Amino acid sequence: MADFEIAYKATIRVERGYANNPNDTGGETYGGVSRNNWPQWSGWKIIDELKGKPGFGAALQANKDLQAAMRGFYQVNFWDVLRLNQVQDQPIANELFDLAVNCSSKIAALFLQRSLNVLNKQGKFYPDIVVDGVVGAGTLNALAKANQKDVLKCIVALQGARYIGIAENRASQEEFMAGWIRRAFGQFSLTA
Repeated sequence: MADFEIAYKATIRVERGYANNPNDTGGETYGGVSRNNWPQWSGWKIIDELKGKPGFGAALQANKDLQAAMRGFYQVNFWDVLRLNQVQDQPIANELFDLAVNCSSKIAALFLQRSLNVLNKQGKFYPDIVVDGVVGAGTLNALAKANQKDVLKCIVALQGARYIGIAENRASQEEFMAGWIRRAFGQFSLTA
């Protein structure tokens, strides 16, 4: 079964640090947790207390309570919601986890479900599943029967298309496009 620590370490390499880019729709962000989307996250209190003090960035990284809050938040809101501890393939779990952190758990689940449905050879490998953005027993059973490499590639293709659509619809988001594409196609091995 997939291991949260492996996925978390891979994603946190991309989602580290503090940012407050006016073009980022998430607004103020720490470690990939955006204040606009998660205003009640317990880590914001710690960040607000450290703002304006010397060595702000280093103080954030060194704060064990903040790091624990981030790790716990990621596990509950992304890993557990997607039931990734029940996924057998670590690269798929890594990709879904990272996609959930970057786009949302619902988007990650939808991309998984859509991928499974187009890879089932018209129901020969397993029946179509409901595309509802919720990973349940049907989704997990289909994933266990699917070709894992093809599922991973399909999810990444959907992720890339999503990023292109975002940039096409809001020119201000083009600033992030190169990083998004590197993230989608470079973060995890598509040949694993």
